[in-house]
Amino acid sequence: MHGLVPLVVAVPMLGAALLVATGDRLPRPAPDVVAIAAAAATTVLCALLAFGARHHDLVYWFGGWRPAHGVALGIDFDVDLASAAIATLAALLVTASLVFSWRYFEEVGVLFHALMLVFLAAMVGFALSGDLFNIFVFLELMTVVAIALTAYGDEPGPLQGALNFAVVNGIAAFFVLTGIALVYARTGALNLEQIGRSLEHRHPDGLVVVAFALLVCGLLTKAGIVPFHFWLSDAYAVAPAPVCAIFAGV
Repeated sequence: MHGLVPLVVAVPMLGAALLVATGDRLPRPAPDVVAIAAAAATTVLCALLAFGARHHDLVYWFGGWRPAHGVALGIDFDVDLASAAIATLAALLVTASLVFSWRYFEEVGVLFHALMLVFLAAMVGFALSGDLFNIFVFLELMTVVAIALTAYGDEPGPLQGALNFAVVNGIAAFFVLTGIALVYARTGALNLEQIGRSLEHRHPDGLVVVAFALLVCGLLTKAGIVPFHFWLSDAYAVAPAPVCAIFAGV
């Protein structure tokens, strides 16, 4: 079961790479079929991980870099039932959006499908990552792709909405990254489990409180949670309907 963990990110990424490499040489239905197949396969893989994580977490260390003397040296995916269920829901949502988009666009290139698959890979990686910095990396990958999907098309409206999206989320990214830096300065760790052990028996000082506040503000802004939802209307008004479905779901 552990061998399936990296595939949940690799499958949509490989699908996106295949679509970009083949370019516009594929006939009209082919990009839809490839994208839907990759998203559906990712959904099945995430569901299998959720089934396997019912009783215990599935921890996968990339490159075999396991912790030494309690210190995490590498990057890990920590799959529990909740994170696997969230990843499954995200993959199912992208699959449904791709099915809906089959006839939504009169003409669509492979770029839209590739972006949707990269967005899926980023969402799954965000849900399963056990490392604070890599959570930030996947979150920013989601943001960049979401901006591109919002601006998909040649009209000026989507470009304006995407610009507002980018400015607000760029500021939120600065808050999140600063919060992560402060957490690392206090704990000397980026692994979530190691951070938890470091702060477990320590009274939170001012640095930890500021870091927590920055992380919360940044994440709530990116998630569009009240009262940090002021940028959502611009994005929803101009993004294609399949993209809006994903934004509303995640």
